[in-house]
Amino acid sequence: MSIRIIPQDELGSSEKRTADMIPPLLFPRLKNLYNRRAERLRELAENNPLGDYLRFAALIAHAQEVVLYDHPLEMDLTTRIKEASAQGKPPL
Repeated sequence: MSIRIIPQDELGSSEKRTADMIPPLLFPRLKNLYNRRAERLRELAENNPLGDYLRFAALIAHAQEVVLYDHPLEMDLTTRIKEASAQGKPPL
């Protein structure tokens, strides 16, 4: 993922912004997202006054990972986003 910084002088002189100029949405890599999140929450829970809450959040992140593998997304989001863009509708 990258961030592009536009110089101030180009900002005002740029042509009108449209939906076609918006960069595509970058989806996270779900294969390890939930596992990393759960591990990080468990680390943060150690010696933390909100440790119980953070451990609870780690359980939720782990459950999300289990659901991801047991019930994978079957919808092609790329096609859906392109169709919505062509029709001038919100992406999802």
